[in-house]
Amino acid sequence: MAKSSKHLIIIESNGKRRKFAKLLFTGDGSYSLTAPYHSARKAVLSKMTVNYDTNEQCVAFSDAVELSELDEGRLKITHHRSGFVQYSGDGVRSGLDEDGKSKGLGVFSRPLEEVGSGPAIGAGVQGIEELEETAKDSKHDLLIDIDEIPKLPGSNGVMLELHYFQPQIRRFVFKDSKNRNRIDIIHPAGFIVPMFAIFAPEDCELPGLIGVELYGQQFSYGKSGFSLSGPGEKERTNEKGELIADVLGCIFPRPTDFEGATSLDYKPKP
Repeated sequence: MAKSSKHLIIIESNGKRRKFAKLLFTGDGSYSLTAPYHSARKAVLSKMTVNYDTNEQCVAFSDAVELSELDEGRLKITHHRSGFVQYSGDGVRSGLDEDGKSKGLGVFSRPLEEVGSGPAIGAGVQGIEELEETAKDSKHDLLIDIDEIPKLPGSNGVMLELHYFQPQIRRFVFKDSKNRNRIDIIHPAGFIVPMFAIFAPEDCELPGLIGVELYGQQFSYGKSGFSLSGPGEKERTNEKGELIADVLGCIFPRPTDFEGATSLDYKPKP
């Protein structure tokens, strides 16, 4: 049986180690990012249509294709090897029904064998001090000092982006001075982007790897908050010939003025 693996991503700041997120690989090579370590427990999850040919990529909730809300339950986003991307986790309604449609909130993106370069899953945190502390880390975990993370002007939080790479890209991974796996890519603007690298188990069905990029960013969640977003479905064109796709997004905590949505809280039948 192929192995799975778990990897905590830990940020050390002011002498304290805090759990940012956890990366998981399953036996078929699928991967998930789960971020249950923030104190916020309410969220709005959405599927929105994004136009890649316009400068404005922010879409209002009122324009969402689907909206769902989560009151409790640990949340994760998974990119399955088949290309199905969904929110799931303890107490979260998920999976496919008998017609092959998502029971919760999901999209059909590219199968992992077809994924190219570029960020796939992202998570942002405003209020690092709200993350759960930890005194331990294992050889499978990634420990990063806050001072290693580049910051943009006005940054008040940290953005994490995961890039999926095919198994043959392992040959470009190298070790840094702290014995962490690293990989560099070329940004479309022509600059080198240094990333950390986390391998899927070698004996899983698709032993790819994840490039982990972190940078400081300005957020406007209020005092503190968290976001978790995923890759979009396969791109299509609209009537104007513009490239569009439905993408998944999530915000913690749920805005106080938000009303009405389908609940993703899973309540087992009595």
